[in-house]
Amino acid sequence: MRIMFELFEALAKLLQGRSKGLEIGDAPHYTDTFKTWCRKLHDAQITKQEMRLGLKKLEEREEEKGRGGKDVYTPSYAEFIGMCRSSNVRPEHKPYIPLPAPTMSNEDKKERMKKLMGDMGL
Repeated sequence: MRIMFELFEALAKLLQGRSKGLEIGDAPHYTDTFKTWCRKLHDAQITKQEMRLGLKKLEEREEEKGRGGKDVYTPSYAEFIGMCRSSNVRPEHKPYIPLPAPTMSNEDKKERMKKLMGDMGL
């Protein structure tokens, strides 16, 4: 429970008033959302280290917003679990393997185009 209190406090600080729905409530009357997050993160066996990664992902979103990106919103528990488990490589920055440069000569290209046009009846 202490870890979840710390998580919700960190989310509230990070989202600065946009953490609507992530209220904790008072013991023993915690909010349903808080109870759900506790249960779901526990069931998913999210570690402290993974929670830190999830918070880091949210911080990256906040930084992106500062550069003119989309507004950061309160994530659902499922989205937060996904952030906790995702790799450190953001999707838009994943390395890629470039295609090899074409090896066909201009004459070969012209011949292929002529054949293609002929096959199409043009």
